[in-house]
Amino acid sequence: MIQILAAFTNGRSIGSLRDVSLEALYQAAQKHNVGGIVSSMLQPVLKTRAEDPAARKFREICMATIFRSVQLEEEVKMFADRMEQAGIPYAFFKGYELRELYPDPELRTMGDVDVLVRDEDMEKTLRVLNGLGYTKEGEGSAVWTCTNGTLSYEIHRRLAFGKCWNQVDYESYFAKAFDRLQDEPGPRPSLRGMRQEAPQEVRHGESGPVTGTVPGKSRRYFSLEDHFIYLCFHLAKHLNSTGAGIRMVMDIALYLKAYQEQMDWNYIWEECRKIRLDVFVKTLLQACREWFQVPSGAKTEKKEAEEVLGQLASYIMTGGVFGFERDDSIRRLRKGIDDRTDHVSVLIRAKALWKIAFPQRKHMVYFMPAVEQHPALLPLAWIRRWRQGLLERRRMEAAFRGLDKSKNVDEARKQYRLLKKIGL
Repeated sequence: MIQILAAFTNGRSIGSLRDVSLEALYQAAQKHNVGGIVSSMLQPVLKTRAEDPAARKFREICMATIFRSVQLEEEVKMFADRMEQAGIPYAFFKGYELRELYPDPELRTMGDVDVLVRDEDMEKTLRVLNGLGYTKEGEGSAVWTCTNGTLSYEIHRRLAFGKCWNQVDYESYFAKAFDRLQDEPGPRPSLRGMRQEAPQEVRHGESGPVTGTVPGKSRRYFSLEDHFIYLCFHLAKHLNSTGAGIRMVMDIALYLKAYQEQMDWNYIWEECRKIRLDVFVKTLLQACREWFQVPSGAKTEKKEAEEVLGQLASYIMTGGVFGFERDDSIRRLRKGIDDRTDHVSVLIRAKALWKIAFPQRKHMVYFMPAVEQHPALLPLAWIRRWRQGLLERRRMEAAFRGLDKSKNVDEARKQYRLLKKIGL
């Protein structure tokens, strides 16, 4: 499937795929939410194999993807108009911004539309969405999810919460993200009007900035560099948690294809080193080159890169969009592994159980939002979670299921060591 997505990325056609099962390909595409893209690339094949039941499924998913995209565009235009009328500054990021980089933007699926606003504008933005028929779900603090039953928005007042896998305080690093937004799309202001020479290790793309389809005085933009750094962090966060699908890597490949000539790579590498993301970004750039044929500047030993990229491809493809296709006990066990517990299965299980019983504050915010401002309430949040677990026995049992299986411990070790190799 990666080869089909690479052909889409680079505007190439694909072969006849005579020996490929359309049903297996359909299932893989659905797991990664790229069914519309794969269907569009398979049109010549689907004509010759029209009797295959999977051919009909591909045609249906393509039409459904385009229909949802048209719906989304209309909804976003109405939202942007209301934000403009209310004078609320905001910025789109992730999917809605990235879709314009796709050869066929309407085929880039999105689970929701991500919007960054100031702290003081969270309630105002919620009222805008309420007026459009959206209601808030759950008790999120840093991120509010609003849905109308079909489409969803995520209103962010911050881009990260707490410390992550490598003990870097990403919350503090991204805390001033809104203040760094620009009135116009493009590279950082210091580069405007200048010819930015990319470092020798970075090869150039061809496209200019893509602004999306919704203008306005209230709309703000991430610089090309800051958005790229955030996208890499976001992908790293998901890979280190449950997992991330191939579409997120394709996003980076298309971003590089469009913007890498314009970006200040000295700034990017400097910032990535600050937040201990530079090794991962080099691996990611190499994956974009090997999988999607998008030139990039990472240099590693080729033999090691082939092995690591092969393991990474397997980890991504077997997990689906957010890793939910895997047994979740493997992820939980992986959280129990560190340099001290790596070779002792009993310690891995014990630490995993401890983390299930006493999650970090950033996770408990979803159970008790007040924990964000008042860390002393964390024990009370744990008690609330335990009570909920007793009332929902199936969910509690699911959290512990699989922790005792040796094969899951072994798989958790493999994943842990892979993530270490790629800088996570």
